[in-house]
Amino acid sequence: FVRLDHKAQWQKWRSMSQSIVDALIEIPGLQVTIEEGYDRQGPTAVIYFQASWRGPSSKEVQEALTRGEPPIHIGRGGYKDELWVTPVTLQDGEEHMIARRLREELTRTR
Repeated sequence: FVRLDHKAQWQKWRSMSQSIVDALIEIPGLQVTIEEGYDRQGPTAVIYFQASWRGPSSKEVQEALTRGEPPIHIGRGGYKDELWVTPVTLQDGEEHMIARRLREELTRTR
């Protein structure tokens, strides 16, 4: 751990989060961003549900991902109606699967 290139690791996590943001950024009614503040565990992809959102709730999306195969566990809640993905435990490439599944659930009709 001491010999780990922490700057490179942080950049890798940021890149993973950016892949998730890029897959969701144009969905109307969502504000999708990367946050790296003291209250996040590394660069975190955060999906805020705006008042104009007409799709499934954050709880419905989170539950659908958990029930899927493979199960995907993401965070929900915080300061606003939000979902978040912290990539610190992801393996290479898993961010693409998470982005795809998030997009599927967020764009499905009720």
